[in-house]
Amino acid sequence: MQTYAPDGVPVSAYGSGYASKSHPAGRVPACPQLPQYVLDATAQKPEDIDAQLLKDYQSLVGALLYTVPSTPART
Repeated sequence: MQTYAPDGVPVSAYGSGYASKSHPAGRVPACPQLPQYVLDATAQKPEDIDAQLLKDYQSLVGALLYTVPSTPART
């Protein structure tokens, strides 16, 4: 937590006054441009990505993957 959220878990990415409950449960709160941002990011060449940003991202995703338990599906 000290590395990725030194001030604690944020209430919302948009600030403490943002009402997360106003969003439907089946939809994440995101801007309408999110699909285009994803397309732009996937079209990017690896050599165009800032090396430090890539390293930080990989570290964050790796930490998240490490914390996810690997349990068999229940049938």
